[in-house]
Amino acid sequence: MLILKSRRRPAQPDVSIDRAMKFHLLCTLWCWMAIAPLVIATGAAQQTSSGGAAAHPRGLEQQQALMVKGSAALNQGNAAAAEKLFRQALLNEPRSVGILNDLAIALVKQGKIKEAIPFYRRALAASPGDPTTTRNLAIAYFREQRYAEALPLLQLLDRPSSADFQVLDLSGLSLFGLDRYPEAAAYLDRASRANPSDLPTLYTLGQAYLRAKNYSAVVTVFQ
Repeated sequence: MLILKSRRRPAQPDVSIDRAMKFHLLCTLWCWMAIAPLVIATGAAQQTSSGGAAAHPRGLEQQQALMVKGSAALNQGNAAAAEKLFRQALLNEPRSVGILNDLAIALVKQGKIKEAIPFYRRALAASPGDPTTTRNLAIAYFREQRYAEALPLLQLLDRPSSADFQVLDLSGLSLFGLDRYPEAAAYLDRASRANPSDLPTLYTLGQAYLRAKNYSAVVTVFQ
């Protein structure tokens, strides 16, 4: 947050400095101007040798080119080519949430969901609570039938006042897969209300009520 402070009136210069003092100040200023380039150059060299130097503009251009090519390949359905490009980009920016997500998506599109999960996890560690990464990781866990790991992530995305069909549906299905039928029915009922035309959700809701032995609710679903 930027805090604006009141500006004080600058102090008036001391006009009582004698000529000798002025000469001393001028000599000091001249010496600093003479050695300043050497100090700056030495500091830059040390920073470069320690790996802390800023990326060269050419390196930034190459990185951007990798990302653009990778995104284009992904959009064109060439997930294998996108994977190679994103892996190259990741070498330069190993904590980039965008690159980690894109690489994981490229892997998922090739059916390599198990390989994608560690990259989603790295992205979430780099940006805790990021909703896109949280959703992607939850879906990957769900597709691998790792319902116990998918459910907490889905519940983080759930809001009582929201009607996010995907979150509600996958939460209900995860609970169903964990044999927690009454809880599954509660989520699936909300999902069905969010999207009444989705018949598979309605059918699974009826199955959840049936396994929870809530027979009166079963009748209302299939009426």
